[in-house]
Amino acid sequence: MDVPSGPAAPGLEVAARYLPAEADSQVGGDWYDTLTLPDGTVLVVVGDVAGHGLRAAAGMAQLRDTLRGMAFIEADPAAALARLNQLLCHLGSDFVATVVCGRLDRRWRTFTWARAGHPPPLLVRDGAPRYLEPPAGPLLGAIPEAVYRNAVHRLDPDDLVLLFTDGLVERRGEDLNDGLDRLVEAVRQYRAPDLAGCLDHVLRRLGLPNPQDDACLLGLRLS
Repeated sequence: MDVPSGPAAPGLEVAARYLPAEADSQVGGDWYDTLTLPDGTVLVVVGDVAGHGLRAAAGMAQLRDTLRGMAFIEADPAAALARLNQLLCHLGSDFVATVVCGRLDRRWRTFTWARAGHPPPLLVRDGAPRYLEPPAGPLLGAIPEAVYRNAVHRLDPDDLVLLFTDGLVERRGEDLNDGLDRLVEAVRQYRAPDLAGCLDHVLRRLGLPNPQDDACLLGLRLS
């Protein structure tokens, strides 16, 4: 599923690609979300419920909608993940999930984010990609008293931020770091300004879709 590149909010360009492992069903446990909040910041989420197919999709919908609601009353991404984790553990949900949850402040050009067992975003500045230093945070639904931390990064004009699920980079029988390195190399090879074109280039270079796992890729750029 492709989301055309375009302004999600003034000064913010967004493009996304979603590739379910079960192509016939077009559903899975991976998701992305961007939502402009009442204070003008933009909620940015990429998540991955373990498994794929209808069962994972049901868990995904529950987490996506709950996290959206929490974002309206809880400005702190780490606190929102902590509340969501407590809820899952309390309800005894039979699934676990990884998530990156962030808030993008366009006025101050800051990206505040927290993660729950998820790969960190990739920042591309002046054509040079690097992974953001990940704060602590275990996956959701496993440890009731888990602690989550925020990281804050200031963005320069035209910085590109890529968020993704592990289905984009992980391959069976291979170390995850090999896949992360492949993503860096794929992004480094693309120098055109087109955000949607960058995402399509990455998918081609990484040989997507992956029949073993869902994959999601979300690109953000402040102009």
